[in-house]
Amino acid sequence: MTSKYIWSEDNIPQIDVHSTKKHDVLREYLKQYILIVGGHPFQRSSLSITFVDAFSGGGIYEKPGGGIYYGSPLIFLESTNEAASYLSSRKNFKLNAHYIFLDKQKTYLDFLKNVLIESSVVRLGFCM
Repeated sequence: MTSKYIWSEDNIPQIDVHSTKKHDVLREYLKQYILIVGGHPFQRSSLSITFVDAFSGGGIYEKPGGGIYYGSPLIFLESTNEAASYLSSRKNFKLNAHYIFLDKQKTYLDFLKNVLIESSVVRLGFCM
């Protein structure tokens, strides 16, 4: 079966509406998870966690009307960083998060690596 989503220098796939809805759920779940677990009054001042995205793809999509839409790897990074920033503004809190992005297509991971390097969401110092 050929994948509809193919990332290359010449191609950024267009995202389907059902995938954007899935990403909305993922985004909110990640934020709430960090806020609840990290925000518990008796929780230590840090949370160590590893996130695994086993179908990460290339990390970005084209929106149906044009423009770029962040895929799950950037949603992981953006959502967890946003929640951690909120908690650290309220109390002494540090998120020690590790992210593992996997895909069976090496070319998609190479594409993702470039997206992560160029993204303002990512701090340098990651490895794939």
